[in-house]
Amino acid sequence: FGEHLVLRRRLEADLGGRTLRIRDRVRNDGHVPTPLAVLYHLNVGWPVVSPRARVSATVGEPTVRLGSAGRRDWRRVPEPEPAAVEAVWEHSPQPGDDGWCRAAVVTDDLGDGRAAGLLVSWDTATLPHLAQWLMPAPGMYVTAIEPSTVGVGGVAAARDAGTLRLLEPGEDVLLRVDLRLLHGPDDVAAAPTGR
Repeated sequence: FGEHLVLRRRLEADLGGRTLRIRDRVRNDGHVPTPLAVLYHLNVGWPVVSPRARVSATVGEPTVRLGSAGRRDWRRVPEPEPAAVEAVWEHSPQPGDDGWCRAAVVTDDLGDGRAAGLLVSWDTATLPHLAQWLMPAPGMYVTAIEPSTVGVGGVAAARDAGTLRLLEPGEDVLLRVDLRLLHGPDDVAAAPTGR
């Protein structure tokens, strides 16, 4: 009695390359218009995530702060904190001329002098929202970049705001996300910054 959405995923990578391209086609095989609610929860952890790590993105200041986000700088990964409370920020993506937004978690030193990180790029035409998640508790010490079709308020909030995208019966949409491993100081220095 619920939605009938079909997801077909294609993963692409160049031989010897450092980019993984995720191409998801979501189709409504049902008989009624159905909300499109997809969130890519892309965790970055050790060895990139450390007190030396930072987050950078082509976004403005966060529009929503949940959990412990109100007392934190979204750009910095803190020291591990016992009994920490998660933090969630919602950002307004600012795409480049190509329509894509970019966010990265980077460090200038993995502990042995090497710089590294992960760059996430996505097509904002179909993924217009970005959440950032942080859990600084020991044993869970991680941060995530989360491009999505709806904001952190979910389907209900998007419906109330008039921004919820519905897929009509038979309609499909292509969602595109790229993950690029950053290696070395030049890659890390080229990480995106907000405007």
